[in-house]
Amino acid sequence: MKDAEWIADLLQHGLLRASFIPPQPQRELRELTRYRARLVGERARLVNRIQKILEDTNIKLAAVVTDISGASARAMLNALVTGQTDPPAAGFISAGPVAQEERATGGGAARDAEGPSSLSVGEPAEPPRPAGSTDRQF
Repeated sequence: MKDAEWIADLLQHGLLRASFIPPQPQRELRELTRYRARLVGERARLVNRIQKILEDTNIKLAAVVTDISGASARAMLNALVTGQTDPPAAGFISAGPVAQEERATGGGAARDAEGPSSLSVGEPAEPPRPAGSTDRQF
């Protein structure tokens, strides 16, 4: 006896329960949820594609903003598209709270840092001295 025959025989004798079919509102909600999941996935795919295209064209937008689909990133991209390259005029200054703090302090945390990264290009760096050495040169 094949599987289909066996199942048909069980069904004829009333030994199988009917499968669950959710009510119409629940089916519609499931359909909307699946559709939303597809849209979210499609959006993520497009954002990743935009980021890859920007990286391929040597525009490192992800190094400047955390969300390349955010308002600041869109303003920067729109400025680049229109040909503006001057950072303040082009909107290259972010609109978020960190950027507002940088504008308020006239700099940023990077400028307040100590160490080799805070040196300007023209300054000669002093070589490190071993512990216990004096100022005498050999």
